[in-house]
Parts: sequence; structure tokens; C-alpha cells
Amino acid sequence: MTKGKTAALICTASIVLLLVIGFIVVGMAEISESVRETGTSAPSDTDGTTAAPPETTAPATQTVEVTEPVTEPVTTEPVTEPPLNVEIRVMLPDRTLSLTTGEESEILFEILTNAADQMLLSASSTNDAVATAEFTASDAEVHEIKLKAVAVGECAVEIYYDAELLASVAITVADPPETSAPKDLPAADFHNEIDPSKPMLAMTFDDGPSNYTDELLDILAENGARATFMVVGTRIAKHEDTIKRIVAEGHEIGIHTWDHTKLTTLSYDEIVEEIDSVRRYIRKLTGVTPRIMRPPYGSTNDDVKKASVNEGFLIVRWNVDPEDWKTRNAETNYNEVMSTAKDGCIILCHDIHKETVESMKRIIPDLIAKGYQLVTVSELLEYSSTERVPGEIINKR
Repeated sequence: MTKGKTAALICTASIVLLLVIGFIVVGMAEISESVRETGTSAPSDTDGTTAAPPETTAPATQTVEVTEPVTEPVTTEPVTEPPLNVEIRVMLPDRTLSLTTGEESEILFEILTNAADQMLLSASSTNDAVATAEFTASDAEVHEIKLKAVAVGECAVEIYYDAELLASVAITVADPPETSAPKDLPAADFHNEIDPSKPMLAMTFDDGPSNYTDELLDILAENGARATFMVVGTRIAKHEDTIKRIVAEGHEIGIHTWDHTKLTTLSYDEIVEEIDSVRRYIRKLTGVTPRIMRPPYGSTNDDVKKASVNEGFLIVRWNVDPEDWKTRNAETNYNEVMSTAKDGCIILCHDIHKETVESMKRIIPDLIAKGYQLVTVSELLEYSSTERVPGEIINKR
């Protein structure tokens, strides 16, 4: 190679080397400037070159404005209860009562409104100079106002609920009569189809009327039989239509006192009122005057007999008692009646028990099938060989 060519190559190489060194110097200067600006060293790649720091994007901060819900104040309308419409049933047929001076009596009534407050009841006389009224509220089903006749005149007993007038009972007070003549025994209805030569029985039912009495009347009607119903005065108001049906279908009504009180615990005047109050109610309702009375528990004494004579009614007990009130079993009642019934017997049962009425579906037709005529007590006594008079205690055999 010639010296000229060699010199040219060396010159070219030197220029290239200078250019490379220049590029390197410029690059290093930019890097140093970058470090000064950021304050950090740029990380190096594995090949010794320095990598630019990655761009980091600050997370965007979103400000959420929380708005509290606006709650309107709750306005509660006051609840106004409607006024309570209280209804009562006064246990007097026409809301009148006649007394004599010095006599004590009572007015019975019941509330027909379940929500009524017993303590809001009250009663008073419009004229205490004629008759006084004493009432004390209680939880009893039937409420009692005690009356005392003071002097001749007229007034009223008013019954209130929460100061609102519910009912008024007119009271008339008179002097007692100077003499009290015995009353005649009321006439009885008899049916011509009875054959005195054939055996007969009197079925009697105490303590009603009740919700089961109409079913019993259906059974009697289906079999052409008659019976006697010894009714309690306090139960009549709820079953006036049943009482009317008993009379209309040829059965007999007897008296079992006003409220099933044991008569031997009462005075003579109280005994008379227990019996006569029922008699007046039945007469007012049906036009028929009862002529027989059965004392509760069969209890009698001289005052009961005296009342029977003076007021004109017969005292009727019984001689066949299946004790249906105790057993409350239709089968037991059937067996007892069928095994003990005999000609001329008075059979005691109770139409306030469902089981008793159920047993009559068999007893009544089976007694008739055995040849018995089922008649009323008065019809049975009519064909007795002995005349029956007030004051006598009847246990027919």
C-alpha cells in the first residue's frame, strides 16, 4: 500500500472516531441534564444503557358530593274511635213494674255489646221518694238493679252507659191490698185424641228455653208427641219466638222460677215474685197463664206451699231422673229413660244440653213404639184418679 492511501485511511478513521466521541459526549451531557432536572438516577438496562423512567400517571381523584336525603317530618293524624253503640236487653216483657209500698224487687238486664265497659254502667231512680234503685257494676252476665218501693206514686228507673240513657223502666207503687184471696187454678188445654185406657208418660224439660229447644220441638212434631217445658224467666227474652212456638204447637209451659233460685232460701214475698214474674211474662207473650211450677232442685217448704195455694198453681216434681245434666251422654240418657219409664211417670230432662236433645231422637219414637202416649203434665194429671189441688206436691207414679 502506498503512503498516500495509508494517510487517507488514517484521516478518515480519525474523522469517524471524532464523530463517535462527539455523539457520546452530547449524549452524556443530555443524561446529566436529565438527572439534574428529576433528582433521580435513571435505571440501567442489563446491557449497560440507561433506560428512561417509565411514565406514571397519577390516579385521577374524583370528588363525590354526598347529599343527605331530605326526610319530611311524619305527621300522624290522631285516631278517633267511633262512639260505642251499646245495646242492652231488659228482662221485663214491657219495661214496666208494679210494686206495693215496702216491697223489694229487681230489674235484670244484660249487655249485648261485647266491647262495653261494665264500669261505665249506672242506674238511678227519677224519684227516690217513690222507689229507690241500687246498682253495682260487675262482670256478671246478667246485671241486677235492686228496687225498693217507698211510697205510692210513679217514677222510672233509668239505665245509663257513660252518661248516655240506654233504657227506662216505668215503676208504679201502690198500697198492698188489705186482703189477698187465693187465686183460682188456671184452666189447661187438653187434646181429645188421648185414650185414657192406654199408658201415658209426661216428658218434661227444665232450665230452658235454649238454642237446642227448637230442634227438640222438631223431634216432637215429627212424632206427634207433646211435652212440658219448665222455663226460667231470665232465658225467655232471648227465645221469645221459641216460647210462642211451644204454646202454638200444643205443648205446656211450666214455671221454673225467674232465675233458678232455691226457693227455700227466700221469704214468702220473694217466692211469690220469683214465680209470678215468669207467669206475667208468659201471659203477656202468649196469652196463656201457666198453671204448674217446678221448684229448682225440687226444694219446697211451708212458704212454697202457701204461695201455691194463694197464687193458684200446682207444684210438680218428677219420678224418673236420668241425671242427663251430670252424664251429658246421649247413649246413657237413652238407656236410663227406656229402662225406668212406666205408665204415669213424669220424666225429668233438660233441653239446655245438646246430648239430651240428641238422645230424644231415639227416646221419643221408641217410647211411642212401646205403646206410650206422650202427653203434657196437666193432661197426665187430668186422667189421674185423684183431684189435684194447689198446695199439693205432685210426684206422679
